[in-house]
Amino acid sequence: MVKKDVWLKSTSFRCPECGSTDRGCSIFVDPDSPLAGDLWSKVRSVHFCGRCNSRVPGHLASPASRVAAAAVKREWETVWRSGA
Repeated sequence: MVKKDVWLKSTSFRCPECGSTDRGCSIFVDPDSPLAGDLWSKVRSVHFCGRCNSRVPGHLASPASRVAAAAVKREWETVWRSGA
């Protein structure tokens, strides 16, 4: 029997900072936002952790496909954590 891949649901959430699955709230950003050049300028959805209140870019909080937890954590720590 072949195991089927289990893809993450679009409604899933896991905070890369504390590991919580409690999404506090989400916002969707206007693509015409005047933040050109800012790290967050290409981010279209932002989720806030219900436990630690970290601001997490959507591609890390709710990946559309299976992404290794270690890769998400590494990107969070090296790119996004200081700007959150």
